[in-house]
Amino acid sequence: MESQNPFALLPLVRHVRELGRITGRSKRVGWMFDDPAFFFYGVIKWFKPALVIQTGHLWGKSALVALDALNDGFLSPGMRIEEGREEADRAVEEFVEKNSPGFGESKVISIDPFSKNIPNQQGGIDYLENLYGAGRFEFYRMRSIDFFEQHGPRLKRAYGGKRILGVVDGDHSWQGAVWDMEYLADLGCQMIMVDDTIWLPHLGRAVREFAACHRDYELLNLTLYTGTAIFWKRNFRTGPPKTEVHGVSSHEVLYAIGGMALWKFARMVRKTIRSIIGR
Repeated sequence: MESQNPFALLPLVRHVRELGRITGRSKRVGWMFDDPAFFFYGVIKWFKPALVIQTGHLWGKSALVALDALNDGFLSPGMRIEEGREEADRAVEEFVEKNSPGFGESKVISIDPFSKNIPNQQGGIDYLENLYGAGRFEFYRMRSIDFFEQHGPRLKRAYGGKRILGVVDGDHSWQGAVWDMEYLADLGCQMIMVDDTIWLPHLGRAVREFAACHRDYELLNLTLYTGTAIFWKRNFRTGPPKTEVHGVSSHEVLYAIGGMALWKFARMVRKTIRSIIGR
């Protein structure tokens, strides 16, 4: 029986199933299958954005995953996997703490002009608003290009310098994806995810073209499932700027002078000398 399955007791699972029951789910396939959904959940847990803004809502599964990741308390200081503190290498632990994003108030925004093939999309929106509380979820029934023109300046003022995760999951056209990526970059997103980049080759082309025009972003295009492109803002830091000065090792000098080939050659020479001395 389902009640005897521990997996069915997880809050995320219960919430998704209830959302599906309320909305009637989608009559068409969306990108948020369970495996990518848990990947999305993990990315949010890792990045801890102050704002998640996604183009495309459908029946709301991805919005719920984002909201649960931000609000379920898992991996917060009082709800971790391990007990106690790691004392084996305190310097590493302190470094991680300094460079880890902190928890804070967060919001998820979904933008979608349509409710096609969703029996009760509004019921799902009401469910999300009631489940997570006022101010944590906002839905806008409008085209993303209109949303960003109207609300972009307000969001830039409110979230300037804060961590923002953008998700492009809208009309899946080449032009729509380009517009969404451009607006999200202008908003200041440090991380942008684009779906279906392998399933729909023109979206893969769009992300490559965007990467070529925006050298301040690094691109990782994951080829599993339907494909997910991840843009990451170069040189983005969550911790304080590094001011301490360390000594420079010999292999760093060799790398700077001659690149990887010289560094590998030096390693080979050192290994050879050690083998001779050891005989």
